[in-house]
Amino acid sequence: MVWAYLGEIQRVLAGSEAFAVFCHIDYAVRAWPIATAGPFDPRRFEEGFRTAMRAIAVSGRALEINTRHLRPWTPQWWAEEGGRAVTFGSDATSPKHSPTTSPSRRHDRALRIPPRTPTRGLLNPIKSASKTADAH
Repeated sequence: MVWAYLGEIQRVLAGSEAFAVFCHIDYAVRAWPIATAGPFDPRRFEEGFRTAMRAIAVSGRALEINTRHLRPWTPQWWAEEGGRAVTFGSDATSPKHSPTTSPSRRHDRALRIPPRTPTRGLLNPIKSASKTADAH
């Protein structure tokens, strides 16, 4: 299922220019059968994730990093594959999970980029968003 999901990403990117941020690159991982397959090991699917990230980066889109499901390999591989911008999401679906309450406080952890992540060339998402807003 993970391979099939990752394989669809290039088709989705080619099918529409109506979005600037690709979200949920790790969505299929949520359904990983831990009971039968053991813990999810991203290295088994590394080439698929990297290929998808490269395609997203080449398309000029940002990658959403979901703070509810922080995966340390996501920002590292994204930067290594040429990704230049990220956005953060929290899956907050009710007022009790708004940015002022606990789930979105995970954004603080998301902003701590792993020490070995190449950050040269990554855009500051807050600074970039404000520049875009100012331009319109």
